[in-house]
Amino acid sequence: MKKFDFRLQSLLRLRNFKEEKLKAEMGEIVSKMNNTRDDIINLNQDIEDAYTAQNKFLNEKIGGQIIQFFGFYVQGKREHIKVKQNELEVLKKKYEEKSHELAKAMGDVKVIESIKKKQFNQYRVDYNKKAQEEIEDLLRMKNENG
Repeated sequence: MKKFDFRLQSLLRLRNFKEEKLKAEMGEIVSKMNNTRDDIINLNQDIEDAYTAQNKFLNEKIGGQIIQFFGFYVQGKREHIKVKQNELEVLKKKYEEKSHELAKAMGDVKVIESIKKKQFNQYRVDYNKKAQEEIEDLLRMKNENG
């Protein structure tokens, strides 16, 4: 009897490839989200450092331009934080979309694997039945000749 041949094997490979691709894309998105969060933390730290430096300079005699610089600097950092927060929201939405796509892809793979398992079990039953018939035929021939 011929060996087991699953006709949907190429489709299963494609579905597995798609699932792996989606997992990689999700990993990329998570990496970008983490980098964006780190950027926000660093920007907040820059603001705190600017306030610390401003307080240090206020104790010394300095010009108004330097004090004015701190205000503009902090304002620029806050705007940058808003931009990064918007980027983070966009990345979260992309992550959710990829998560749904991945769930669907995993479901597709499960369905095909289930079909493969059922077909393999049926193949095994048929194979065992055929082997049993051959054994019985050999025994019958031996008894007839013997």
